[in-house]
Parts: sequence; structure tokens; C-alpha cells
Amino acid sequence: MSREVKVVLLGTTGVGKSSLVLRYVTSQFHPHSESTIGAAFMSKMTLMKLKCKDGDGQDTSKIVKFQIWDTAGQEKYATLAPMYYRSSDAAAIVYDVTNAASYGKVKEWVAEVRENAERHCVVVVVGNKVDLLGGGGGERAVAKEEVESYVRSIGGIYIEASAKDKIGVGDIFQRIVEELPGIHDEGDEDSEMGSMKGFKLKGGGRGGGDSGCCS
Repeated sequence: MSREVKVVLLGTTGVGKSSLVLRYVTSQFHPHSESTIGAAFMSKMTLMKLKCKDGDGQDTSKIVKFQIWDTAGQEKYATLAPMYYRSSDAAAIVYDVTNAASYGKVKEWVAEVRENAERHCVVVVVGNKVDLLGGGGGERAVAKEEVESYVRSIGGIYIEASAKDKIGVGDIFQRIVEELPGIHDEGDEDSEMGSMKGFKLKGGGRGGGDSGCCS
């Protein structure tokens, strides 16, 4: 059997949430896109490889149906976010590594998710736009060590990514699946790989994306 996983993306406007989703689902990147209004939805079915956690068993495979909700970052839409993260399996909270203000909102999002979402909800903090560092002309606004320390303290996962350069995007969803409760106990689905042959991954409909040059 496949596993359906609902993921919600949270974060301020312009951090690149929409670009991350588009890159993951369609492998495309659009440097300029309009701001999301309310929330946008995309989906992807994929075969995920899962490493055995205890080291004694065998690695397994799981067909996962991702239901991805990309929420608007503007303040006026903030009250809508709970509609999406309350029933989510995972929340990916995105900030721009070159923008200190966007990181400042991360703790607020984490507090809301921890208070209102299901107990099993996996929290991933994503430092996006790493392509802007170094040769990209940007500077890191918050030390990586500081962010990693904070994320460890909340029992979350930290991943740095770039939708533009396709860095770390797949890792976000891979780590989410690996951390889902019971995912390793649901059986090996290598036998279902045959059913995936010829299967074309499709993205669902969506309404816009984050504004600006969203890496």
C-alpha cells in the first residue's frame, strides 16, 4: 500500500516556498513569479527509498503520495495557515538564509505548529537560497551553527536548499518520510515497483508562487 503524506510549507513572503515546491514536483524553476494567494496545492507520487534505522534489518521502499500545500506568506493570510498545518504530517518552515527578518519568524511558526498541529507532525526548517551565498553576492544573515542548534533544541530537522540550483530540495521530502512514525513498519514495497513503470509524475493545480527572485 502507498502512504499519503500531507506537507504544508510556511514562511514569510519571498523566501521561495513556491519555487521549492515547483522544483520538487516538476523539476522547473521560474525566477519571477507572483505571490501565492491564500494557499496553492501540488501533488507528487514517488517511490522513496528508506534506510533501516536500527542497522539490523534491510532497507525498504515506500510509494508515497505527497499532498503539498504552499501557504501565502503575507501577514493578511496568516490566519488561514492553521487550516493547513493542523492536519499535516509535516511542516516545512522556510526562510531566506540572506534575510534575518525571515529567520526571525521561524520560531513563531514553530510555536504555532507545535501548539496546534498533530503530535506526530514532523518539523523541518529550511534555509533556502544558499545559491546567493559566496559567489552569489549575498551574505549569511544568521550563523548556520546558531540555526542548527535551535532546530536540534526543538527536535526538528534542518536542511539548506536552493530551488534555483536544485540543492537539498529532494532532501526535504526524503527526511520527512524517514521521520514519519511507523513508516519503517509498513512493509517493503519493492514488489510494487512494477506498478510504477511507465508512471508519469504529475503536479496538481496551483495558484501562483512567491514573489521576486525566489531561489
